[in-house]
Amino acid sequence: MYVVFEREAREFHSFHTFMFQSFHTFMFQSFHTFMFRLCHLKCKKYHSYRKSLKNQRLNTHSNVTKTQLALRAQTQVPTTMNVPMKKFFCGPESFTPDLSPVVGESKELRNYFVCAGLNSIGILSGGGLGRIMAYWMSTGYPDVDVTGFNADRFHKHQSNPRYRQDRVEEMLGHVYKCHYPTWTPKTCRGAKRSVIHDRLKAQGAQFKDVSGWESPAWFGSELKLHSFGKESNFQSWQEEHEAVRNNVGLVDMSFMSKFKVTGKDAGQFLNYISTNDVNPSEEDGVITYTQFLNHMGTLEADLTVTKLRENFFMVVATDTMHNHVETWMKRRAEDMNMDVNIVDSTGSLSQINIQGPNSRKLMEKLTSEDMSNESFPFRAAREFDIEFARCTYQYCTRIILHLHTLHTHRSMLSYHVLG
Repeated sequence: MYVVFEREAREFHSFHTFMFQSFHTFMFQSFHTFMFRLCHLKCKKYHSYRKSLKNQRLNTHSNVTKTQLALRAQTQVPTTMNVPMKKFFCGPESFTPDLSPVVGESKELRNYFVCAGLNSIGILSGGGLGRIMAYWMSTGYPDVDVTGFNADRFHKHQSNPRYRQDRVEEMLGHVYKCHYPTWTPKTCRGAKRSVIHDRLKAQGAQFKDVSGWESPAWFGSELKLHSFGKESNFQSWQEEHEAVRNNVGLVDMSFMSKFKVTGKDAGQFLNYISTNDVNPSEEDGVITYTQFLNHMGTLEADLTVTKLRENFFMVVATDTMHNHVETWMKRRAEDMNMDVNIVDSTGSLSQINIQGPNSRKLMEKLTSEDMSNESFPFRAAREFDIEFARCTYQYCTRIILHLHTLHTHRSMLSYHVLG
């Protein structure tokens, strides 16, 4: 146990260090991307990385690297160059793609709990996370909101070796930086793109990383400087807001999690796990905003359920709840012994929102369907045509189009909205 009297974070090039006094010892701790790359060259596979660098001192073959690191650290506090170095360790630390810990029950195996990826603040956060884990494991549910650090939030591509290597190299240098709300990672980009990505880019879209998807953040020039106040892109935000509020706009929401739920028990099953009636007995083609709750009455998911026809439903949730919603439904169906088939359709369906007071007028130009309020009332959902494409059309407070991800479906809709 040590007492930290002073900490200062500094950065230059790929070298990141912080320093503190521990009783009568002055300690440097550094995150060096060169060492990260070096260990990958020496350890061809990730499973050998842990064995080769588990809290070991640098060996004699690393004397040059050792000297370079020591000198660069000591130049920050020149007086330390006059005292001998007591120990020099090189060991791995766990960092995550979003700098939040990995906590909770594994989606792959029931009752297998994880508390890892503490991003160099394990001592600081260990007490709180330990309490959360103890309550969660003993009761089956957390007593705090764990959405931001739940172990099931990550997507499959984020476990790829190349993804972990490139993203961790960036994130370890971001730990002690100022975390601005509009900042987005620069590495591992372009993993997922919607079918209208090129049209949005041509209109000047500046993209951000949303669970691996390239999602437009604003339209206009690149951001000059991050801030907690108004940034240089504020006028672009304002213009877009006013256009959608007063006229009509297209919003690419393809990153939303989409699941097809079918089977002879699908309606009964979804009605049981939802707070609202999502399976009206005499009505097809209806969208319902609802929640999934656990037996303690606390929230597990916030989403919409669309009944397209008897025992054929579409469940749409946010990108951050993708695995959680899928796992929750599958485990409840297994526990209830229900005849239900749950298919992840996120990658095969695009979601495009047409929003604003003139959304109906726009859609009238694109489809043969009657778009009047009498024909398409609030919460209506049905399949209809846009040129050569078939879409699932839903009307709540906005028009939502679910398009099968085919290149032929790009043209007319994006032409009329994006110009």
